[in-house]
Amino acid sequence: MPMSERLEKREQAVADIELIRRIALDRDRQAFALLLERHRSALYNLALRMTRSPMEAEDALQQALLRIWTSAGSFRQDGEVEAWVLRVLARECLRIFKRRGNEQRRIAAYEGQREARQAEPVGAEAERLEGMRVLRQCLDDLPAPQRMLVALYFGAGISQDEISRQLRIPQA
Repeated sequence: MPMSERLEKREQAVADIELIRRIALDRDRQAFALLLERHRSALYNLALRMTRSPMEAEDALQQALLRIWTSAGSFRQDGEVEAWVLRVLARECLRIFKRRGNEQRRIAAYEGQREARQAEPVGAEAERLEGMRVLRQCLDDLPAPQRMLVALYFGAGISQDEISRQLRIPQA
């Protein structure tokens, strides 16, 4: 990463910490709106990767935003704000999984498999789609906490060190 990008990222991290402080102490709606504007895309993308449902992703995002608003004072400045808000969102996704169980995901997976079988693509495209189906099935078979780690690392691009520190789990 070029030096200018690192400086810009560091400046944004400092600004994010100030936004969290304003949200926690002053219940500053403008600060919340700016924080949301900065991280909405990453939050929604992570929710969509974890839930595999636009409707559940929106539900998780709404719940996470409420939790970020109400618990901004619990942010510890030893980490990055983006990692913290993504962790809050990931926990909301896990709550949705627990509440709704696996039934909706099974139905969606079954429908997706049925549609894939009906399309019957040929050649390299068929191999690519089969590989994606197998990968998706493997991810679906992971317990929700492990799927969350995969989504945070590969989907949100958070480092293993940051995930470990934010979730308070040791690295292997």
